Amino acid sequence: MTAFLTMLREFLTAFLGLMGDVITFVMDNPIILVVVMVALVGIVISVVKRFLPGGR
Repeated sequence: MTAFLTMLREFLTAFLGLMGDVITFVMDNPIILVVVMVALVGIVISVVKRFLPGGR
């Protein structure tokens, strides 16, 4: 069990480090930031439309 928790901690540490690098890259490049924000807004709109009555 200890080995599993150690492996899980190492995985999460590496994953969060990678996500930090990606977020830093996106924040440092305004054109990529605009593309990411447009994509996120599109996803949010499509999810909200599904929850509204009559949404597809």
